Amino acid sequence: MKKEKTLIGGLTVLGLALMYQTAGIQPDTTEIEDIGREKVGDKVSVSGEIENLTAVRDTVFFTLKDENKEISALTFRENLLLHEGLQIKASGKITLHRGETEFVLNRIIRKK
Repeated sequence: MKKEKTLIGGLTVLGLALMYQTAGIQPDTTEIEDIGREKVGDKVSVSGEIENLTAVRDTVFFTLKDENKEISALTFRENLLLHEGLQIKASGKITLHRGETEFVLNRIIRKK
């Protein structure tokens, strides 16, 4: 019984350490032109400029554009101070909505 408790305690500590270590890892930056249907479900990080900003209830919709291409994007963080022309680096997940790829952001950093 004592060995089992020690083993469970050790595995718990190991699991927590791994969670802590990987929590801050962000995916490599991806070019918008490289995002297609094959990326649906992937977590990506993208840099670009906000255009066509619209807020509906607690969802903010916009187009994220880089030098070569653009993608529809959205975030559920209504309290962000986003505006047209803002340069950002964003991390999130690529989804498919009505047949089009879409970028659902969960982290946004203003670029300087």
